[in-house]
Amino acid sequence: MLIDSHNAVTLLRVAKTEAQGTVTIQHPPGDMQQAEQQLKALAGDRHAAAQQQLSQIRDQLHQAVQARQAQLQKAMSDQQATRLQQLKAQAAQSSARPAKIAGPQLQAKGSDVAMSPMAVSKEGLAPKQTIGTSQSRDIGAAGSNPPQTVAKPTITSLSVSEGQPGDPVLINGSGFGSSPGEVHFIVNPGMDLKASADYWSDAQVVATVPSAEKILSYGGYVYVQRGTDKSGVVSFKFNPALQLMTLGITADKRIKSPYDTTGIGAFCGCIAHEGAGDLFGHKDDDEFFSNTTLKNGWVVDSVNFGIHGSIFGNANASVSDSRIGTNSPYVKVHWWMDTFSSVDYNVSLNIKGPTGVPYQ
Repeated sequence: MLIDSHNAVTLLRVAKTEAQGTVTIQHPPGDMQQAEQQLKALAGDRHAAAQQQLSQIRDQLHQAVQARQAQLQKAMSDQQATRLQQLKAQAAQSSARPAKIAGPQLQAKGSDVAMSPMAVSKEGLAPKQTIGTSQSRDIGAAGSNPPQTVAKPTITSLSVSEGQPGDPVLINGSGFGSSPGEVHFIVNPGMDLKASADYWSDAQVVATVPSAEKILSYGGYVYVQRGTDKSGVVSFKFNPALQLMTLGITADKRIKSPYDTTGIGAFCGCIAHEGAGDLFGHKDDDEFFSNTTLKNGWVVDSVNFGIHGSIFGNANASVSDSRIGTNSPYVKVHWWMDTFSSVDYNVSLNIKGPTGVPYQ
C-alpha cells in the first residue's frame, strides 16, 4: 500500500486503532498514476488467471455432477438387480415345494362313498378351486360333462408396499395361471401401465415397476389380469424415478463486506472478498438460499464448494452449515482474511427430485 505524506497526518489522528504490519510512507508523494497503472496490471493478470481457472472449475463441476448421477444410478441398478434375483429365487423355491393335497374325504352313507372333486393339470393333481366366475366346458362324446369353474386371479400380498421404476415386486396369490398374463400398475389418476414380468407361476409373479415421468408420488394400485379376468386391486405407492441437477447462486443471498461486485466477483460469478487497502482484516459468514424452499419432492443431495483460483495473502473459506437431505437449500460459508488478503470461492448445490418435475 502506498501512503503519501498528506494522508499520514490524517491516519495518525484515528483514535484507538491498532494494526500489525509494515506501512511505508513516501515523501515527497509518490507517482499516483504509476501506482494506479501497477494496480490495473495486477488486476489484469488476476482476470486472465481467473478466466482459465473458471473454465477448469466449470469442467470439474460438470464432471462431479455426472459422476454423482452415475453413482446414484449404479447404486439403484445394483440394488434392483440383487433384489430381483432374490425374489425370483424365492418364488422358484416356493413353486418347487411339493403341494400338500388332502386325501379323499370319505363320507359313510350306506354303501356310497363321496370323494372331493379333483382337477387335473399339467403339473399333476391339484384340488379343484371353486372361486371366481370364469367357466370352461369340456364336452365329451355324449356332451354330458358339467362345466368346470376356473379360479379367478386373486392377490393375497405383495413383497413391498411401494417402489419406483425398475424395482422388482413379488406378487403372491392364486389363479394367475401357468402361462404369463398381465400385471398392471396404476401410478396416477387415469394412468394404468402394463409391467414386465420376470417370473410367472399360478401362485406367484415377479414384476417390475414400470417407468413414468413428470408425475409425483402417488398412492396407486396393482392388479393381475389373465385373459379378460382381473384380480382385485391392491394398494401400492408409486415413487417416481429421481434426477439430479445443479442449483447455482441466485439473488437469495446475503454477502458480507468487503465484497467485490465489479472486479473478479463479477467476472467469474464467484464470491470475492477482496482486502486490498484493508488495514485490519475481516471474518464473517455469507448465507445463501435463506428464503428458498424446494418443492414437489426435491431435496438437497450434496454441496459443491471450491476456492476460486489461489488465496491471496492469509485467508480462507469453508462451508459451515448446510441442510443435506431436506428441502431447504440453505448454505452458510464462513470466511476470514488478514490484512491485505483476499479469498474468492464458488458454491452450488446438487439437488434431486422426480424426473421431469420442477423444483419450484
